[in-house]
Amino acid sequence: MGHLSMLGPSGQRDADPEPASDDVFKALADVSRRLLLDSLFTRDGQTLGELAARLPGMTRFGVMKHLKQLEAAGLVTTRKVGRQKLHYLNPVPIRLIHDRWISKYAAPWVGGMADLKASLESETWQTVEVYVRAAPEPVWQALTGPIGVDPHAAQVQWTIEAVTDAVCRVAVTRATSADNPAAAASAEWSKILSSLKSYLETGQPLDLAI
Repeated sequence: MGHLSMLGPSGQRDADPEPASDDVFKALADVSRRLLLDSLFTRDGQTLGELAARLPGMTRFGVMKHLKQLEAAGLVTTRKVGRQKLHYLNPVPIRLIHDRWISKYAAPWVGGMADLKASLESETWQTVEVYVRAAPEPVWQALTGPIGVDPHAAQVQWTIEAVTDAVCRVAVTRATSADNPAAAASAEWSKILSSLKSYLETGQPLDLAI
């Protein structure tokens, strides 16, 4: 299964470009809040008293605090009907989480998970690495552009890690097997990494038969 890991000089991953999603994750992290959402999914438009009955071990004040956090995350909306305040489930933030995380990252790899599971029992993994004078983003652009690496190649994991502001460690970990022994895999990927280093530091990839 193809995979990319990109780290900054401090070893920390880039911050979430959509910090509002943090509120949704935090709201969903509590089991009581999830029970309240389940209750609204079953029957929408409930009062505080009706929802409090779903959590008999909690005070009305505690349920109210949970509902406020769900409202802050956009997972619950309210509407006044007469003297009553009704609570409604808003599934849109959950759908956005699905589209942002599951569809973007998980879905492309699901089809290869079964093959990966089987391969782990019969294959070993080998890592080849190189250090280049470049930042992580230009490295990845070069790999998937001029060097012609397929980022979705099966059973390959790329790690691009900034060692300093000017130097990156580029490593590729690939499965080896009887059909693709370690020596052959090492030679193949060493050529690719050598060509990458040449391209980034001279502007020209190596003329190698890969």
